[in-house]
Amino acid sequence: MMSYNDSVDMKQLAFLTRKHISFNTSVMSRNLDTFLLEAASHLRAMPPSSEPAKHIVVAVGNESADLDSIISSLAFSFLSHTITPNPTPTVHLPLTNIPRADLQLRPEVVHVLTSNSLSPNNLLFTEGLPHLTPHHTSLVLLDHNRLTAPFAEPAWSSHIMGILDHHVDEELYTTQNLHFRVIKPVGSATSLVLHHFLPAWKTFLTPSPITPSAWSSVLARLMLAPILVDTVNLRSEHGRTTALDVSAAEFLISQVRTTDTAFSPDAYYTSIQKARTQVSHLSTTDLLRKDYKEWTTSNKFRVGISSVSWSIAAWAEREGGVSRLVNGVREFAKERELDLAVVMTGFDKERGFERELVVVVMEERLRQVVVEELEGEGGKMLEVRALEGGEGVYRQGNIRMSRKQVWPLVKGWVERV
Repeated sequence: MMSYNDSVDMKQLAFLTRKHISFNTSVMSRNLDTFLLEAASHLRAMPPSSEPAKHIVVAVGNESADLDSIISSLAFSFLSHTITPNPTPTVHLPLTNIPRADLQLRPEVVHVLTSNSLSPNNLLFTEGLPHLTPHHTSLVLLDHNRLTAPFAEPAWSSHIMGILDHHVDEELYTTQNLHFRVIKPVGSATSLVLHHFLPAWKTFLTPSPITPSAWSSVLARLMLAPILVDTVNLRSEHGRTTALDVSAAEFLISQVRTTDTAFSPDAYYTSIQKARTQVSHLSTTDLLRKDYKEWTTSNKFRVGISSVSWSIAAWAEREGGVSRLVNGVREFAKERELDLAVVMTGFDKERGFERELVVVVMEERLRQVVVEELEGEGGKMLEVRALEGGEGVYRQGNIRMSRKQVWPLVKGWVERV
């Protein structure tokens, strides 16, 4: 298995420089839209139920398909295609792990793509996949480290090529000979993608780093977006920024400024956040499924956690009160057959970044333990304070705890039953 710093072998890079530049020169002079269109064209050309002419590597983010998952999969596939050698004919496919219609629920993704002259329509969505089979397809898991749909079947587990993730390590696929398995608690999975390719990217800029290839500054601006969002603009006080995120951002900013000397990361972050919070038009169901993850615990309880970039106060005002908001969460949980539903809100206010929680227990066997934890040690860790107007609604004082940290905590509560 490769170590973190061995992501791209320098001998391979020398071989790439001598042998592969002519293969990819035309790609580098075009944009990422062209790369996506060519990938889609290859999929359409695949005959049904037959062996493809090229090996397929699918880079897939997690099922919430947030900005980090979508951009990390796009960047991984594009860089694999463009600056790393492929010993055999290979097609790299960045999968956006949602149906096409659900992209409208993610205004920040649309904003980032369109502001970088990319068409959201050219992304590859789940309904556009042909019938891929493991024997001619490899997977790269980005922003998660457990297989999920549409690759949840056990047969896929032996066809994972690598993992780049920043969530809690579920310690799966550890005995397989993966090309890389990097699971680190950084702010953004895209930071790990950047560092995975950084030696190759820097080599590709040699000997003239100030005159990069046509794609370099555009891709850098794309990759910077989820890093800024996931680290709250690299503000260390939120506990979501690591040295790897900072160094990734510094490199990407330097690339953006080769073509835009006046580029402001602060202004870029503000524009993304503005788009991200334009969700008031979404129904409660759409808000809850926009950035949603679901798990089944070892004792067979189903738990879903939704992240929402809107305050409970504004949301409840639209719904006609907190109790109606909670009822909407309850209906969502009922439709999904959840035993426990958690909603985590996160939003910027004049006094800074804030978080809130809505906790809806659907399975009575869980009620006592969840209430005990929220009133005891779990509540202390989260620094919760009950809000008026509805049962199970809280202000979360510990803003450092995002879903990455809250899920393992909740999992521990549920598995006590």
